[in-house]
Amino acid sequence: MPNILLALDCSPHSRRAAEYVAQLAPHLPDCRLSLLVVCTGIPYSAQAAAAQVEGEVHGDQDHHQERQEIDAFLADIEQLLIRAGFPAARLERRIKPLGRGVVQDILDEAAAAQCDTLVVGRRGVSKMRALLLGSVSAELVRQASGRTVWVVE
Repeated sequence: MPNILLALDCSPHSRRAAEYVAQLAPHLPDCRLSLLVVCTGIPYSAQAAAAQVEGEVHGDQDHHQERQEIDAFLADIEQLLIRAGFPAARLERRIKPLGRGVVQDILDEAAAAQCDTLVVGRRGVSKMRALLLGSVSAELVRQASGRTVWVVE
């Protein structure tokens, strides 16, 4: 049974990746799909983790707003997938605070969920910016040994 991790960042690029997965995943028998957002604005610490209760983030208003935007985006993506025919019972939502870096956090979650395929949207940054700052999709391709990576433009 294929297990897919769809890494999202609430951008139009990740929405396109979700639309691509929505076209394919309903036709993959027994496929499990994990939606993942790595929150760069929510602190990763024992105290902050303890403050998260039942899907809520306790802290300043920016963290609340980020969490609300993420929840709304994920709900939209879930509905997109369900409307395309993907069974809701095989769909999982994961929201993770930034820990070891976006790429490593995605790889850690893929390992934890036993996902053999990673799907990401490509932001289309300039070659100069990608050279200076790197690219999440390019790093995933380099580091995801033993896993398939779909980079959707």
